[in-house]
Amino acid sequence: MFVVNWWTALITIVIVGVLFGYVAYKKPDVNWGSSSTALLHVTALRATYRLQQTEDHVKNFRPQLLVLTGLPSSRPDLALLASQINRNVGAVVCGQVLVGMFESHQMARQTCKRDTFIKTEKLKAFHSVVTSPTLRQGAQSLMEVVGLGKLRPNTLLLGFKSRWMSEPQSVVDEYVNIIHDAFDLNYGVAILRMPDGLYGQASVPLQLAELVDAGISAGQTDTMEKATTEKLGRELRSHLGSHGNEQMNRHERHSSAQPVDSAAQDCNSHEASPAEVRPLVTPALKQKTYFSHSQSKGTLDVWWLYDDGGLTILLPHLLSLNPLWSRCKVRVFTPVTDHLTPGEVRMTSLLRKFRISFSNVIMLPEMRSPPSAESVDKFMELPGGQESTQDGVSEKTLRHIRLGELLRQYSSNANLIVVTMPVPRKNTYSSLLYMSWLETISTNLPPTLFVRGNQESVLTFQS
Repeated sequence: MFVVNWWTALITIVIVGVLFGYVAYKKPDVNWGSSSTALLHVTALRATYRLQQTEDHVKNFRPQLLVLTGLPSSRPDLALLASQINRNVGAVVCGQVLVGMFESHQMARQTCKRDTFIKTEKLKAFHSVVTSPTLRQGAQSLMEVVGLGKLRPNTLLLGFKSRWMSEPQSVVDEYVNIIHDAFDLNYGVAILRMPDGLYGQASVPLQLAELVDAGISAGQTDTMEKATTEKLGRELRSHLGSHGNEQMNRHERHSSAQPVDSAAQDCNSHEASPAEVRPLVTPALKQKTYFSHSQSKGTLDVWWLYDDGGLTILLPHLLSLNPLWSRCKVRVFTPVTDHLTPGEVRMTSLLRKFRISFSNVIMLPEMRSPPSAESVDKFMELPGGQESTQDGVSEKTLRHIRLGELLRQYSSNANLIVVTMPVPRKNTYSSLLYMSWLETISTNLPPTLFVRGNQESVLTFQS
């Protein structure tokens, strides 16, 4: 252009530079499209095909997590922990089940897609939504079809049902049956229990936090009585202050003009225009969730009690590699065995062969001791304890009660506890008894992660 007409070329360059500077300064929220996106799509597709042709080997095992979060922003600790475990290692899919008929959830599905938690928290995760008549059937669908090729999930992560004692028996059975289904589908299973529940440590009570996350307004009558909703709204205002009052009033004015569909409650969102889909409680009013920041100096305690293929030790090892957990030392607790070689020496040698970093190994001869009478009496007060009174307390139940005592003795100040999860055997132990085991093991403890592999080896000596 300069050879043909230099001043025309100079003017063109100046105009292009001014336009580029204007766009870079304004930063309009517009998707201009990119040829590199198409290239990235083709590259990812080819890599997935090549990966599908390779044979499985324990050396290449990666934990691919299916996390039953519901709407990711409604259970942030689950999504954050999964992302921290699988940082640059494996895939994370946040699964959500909308219970009901497919036709009744069209608006709810659109609202759920506008949840920006994964993007704002910069999580390396996907969000998948299914509609099903029951929660169990929806979880089965997610476990069977989510993923692509070798990127399909192999580990199920879900939250502990903290209010199981007040739920109907059918709800508890459904929860435990989801765990059964995961093992039947060759999944590993992990259950996270937080001391204050999975809604974080916000100053707003749990019931009010659910009200906020669900976007329930004073005009909604499909899912709860109007008087109860108004009462919760008044309590919410008292906790949020003037800023919360302003937001609640604005939300109520909008909801009175546009009623909320009852199906929206299943995805913890309200049916509104995209501009109105925003949290009622601002980040300044909600305290940070437990896993949203770097952990203070402490310990990550691993209670490796049974050989489940190594998943119980692999997940905390991957978590310890995350910069957010760099200040936490890994301690491994294991029961004493009858082997001729000292247990601590054998375990230390085994962990070093697996290239698992740890600070120390602690053997527990006290595991064989019976639990205290006080702990047994507390267990008897649980629904599962009432079943045990018919035939007496079994040896397995006494072992779990004793485990809970040792956890509170050794790991009450840990940043996170990872413990081998008991297996709920079908037609052998009732759902109430199994939940009573988990309750007595993890009560009055820091965040606790139950983990159980599917008996397939996930660790190898090979480098």
